[in-house]
Amino acid sequence: EIEYGPVGFAPGTGTGTVVSVTTNPYILTGLSPLTGYSFYVRTVCEADNISPWSNVGNFTTTAAPPVCGGNFIDPGGATGQYGNNFNNTATPVVICPTNPGEIVTVTFSSFNTEANWDALYVYDGPTTASPLIASGNPAGNGGIPAGGYWGTTIPGPFTSTHPSGCLTFVFRSDGFGTRDGWTANITCAPPPNYCAGDHFYDNGGPTGNYTNNITST
Repeated sequence: EIEYGPVGFAPGTGTGTVVSVTTNPYILTGLSPLTGYSFYVRTVCEADNISPWSNVGNFTTTAAPPVCGGNFIDPGGATGQYGNNFNNTATPVVICPTNPGEIVTVTFSSFNTEANWDALYVYDGPTTASPLIASGNPAGNGGIPAGGYWGTTIPGPFTSTHPSGCLTFVFRSDGFGTRDGWTANITCAPPPNYCAGDHFYDNGGPTGNYTNNITST
């Protein structure tokens, strides 16, 4: 048997998931991307002949592809830094919903690019000809156009308003100095239905103040 769960859980306490295993090696499925897990193993020879749980093992899952339910990661990957002189304007990352009629939302959990030099551009639609969701930043150094997101402030979340439901991303870095980049989660869902009499609130809700450094469309 294998019992796995969140990092640090204790086996036999009901907080993990137990699977019966008859093959070696065995592949666990249904795990969340970019998530840490702990696991234990024990031998079950008979119902009354079960070994103690093994010492704990730990692992972290990799990023999922940039599709609905997946991740959008900088070119350096989940654990590395992006490289110098990167420019994917000709081959942007286009994220579209799997199901027609749904819309894409990209929510960043971390963000770190070289301010004024390395910028991420977000377009509301399936191409770089779609409207730019501008950051408000001016043009950067080294020919970096205005409207890109840089620094360590987490941008977004970004939700498509285009009929396609897609978002498009372009990243440009200069020739010197790299950073850890970003990690973001991708969700897809039908657009909200607003009816007469509904209320539309900022992210602080009906009684709170909105937060700093928020860009949302």
